[in-house]
Amino acid sequence: MIQIGGGNRGGGFQPSMLLHLAECVREDALEGQWITHQILENVAEFEDVPLVACYAAVLFAPDLEFQTESEIQFDICMAGCVQKKAGGLLTQLLAIAHARTMGGKESFDVVPRGCLDACDYGPILRTRSSAGTFIHTNIQAEGITAIVTAVCD
Repeated sequence: MIQIGGGNRGGGFQPSMLLHLAECVREDALEGQWITHQILENVAEFEDVPLVACYAAVLFAPDLEFQTESEIQFDICMAGCVQKKAGGLLTQLLAIAHARTMGGKESFDVVPRGCLDACDYGPILRTRSSAGTFIHTNIQAEGITAIVTAVCD
């Protein structure tokens, strides 16, 4: 079982479930290649699974790419960092992005990634904006809002 943090009823997701979700996402991909947050939401609702499971499943479909909608992007490591509670951080980032959108503020894209090559310092978050690209290490839930504010506002 793969622990994603904030996972399903059992606290994690079976690899077979993630592979199934990856195939569902692949079927809905735009032009067979592009995925969006909305596609992942649709699959999560249809399959009755947490949205974070669909984001994690994307790692099982490396041929698919996110079609970003914002010039601000938050890449979160969902490889080894899942053992360091990256799934909970992903859930938190998605909630903040949604709240910003609903509040009329500039939001950001959240993109799950494989290893970001800083495993000793996980969980890892990479931000990309007009200010540049930055790697944030040892991310804790308490620090996410401050990072979002610094990057977006």
